[in-house]
Amino acid sequence: MVEWRAMRPIRARIDSAALRHNLGVARRRAPHSRVWAVVKANAYGHGLARTARALSSADGLALIELDAALELRGAGERRPILLLQGFFSPAELEPIAMHGLTTVVHDAEQLAMLEQARLPKKVAVVAKLNTGMNRLGFAAEDLRGVLGACAIVRAWARSR
Repeated sequence: MVEWRAMRPIRARIDSAALRHNLGVARRRAPHSRVWAVVKANAYGHGLARTARALSSADGLALIELDAALELRGAGERRPILLLQGFFSPAELEPIAMHGLTTVVHDAEQLAMLEQARLPKKVAVVAKLNTGMNRLGFAAEDLRGVLGACAIVRAWARSR
């Protein structure tokens, strides 16, 4: 009989210098662009806080989890933080606003929640265009109306 072990003796070495190098390569390849580091899923297992520090020259950070974004803010992170899938309930909008997070809006339900919210601060919004994968995003023919709705929400927040 073969005895199975629950864990293999695997070790991972996180090389912060390699992360910085890779960010530098991206900057050199796109010299007139803003570069955001995607750090979703605990920075792909590299450790959220450690990776954010290693990528300190990135213009912003992007992730999916609101809790992780709030963790970064709690650790003193001041760069822009983008929530790649946006929010999933109206209750998430207040912490997004209070912590200065940017949110993607990718469907009519999110847009409606945003329009109905009464927030203490304005929220930066990025409208997601469906580029053909048909997973998330507005159809190209709907984008003008979506951007108009976002402008109305933005104007409401400024006047409040």
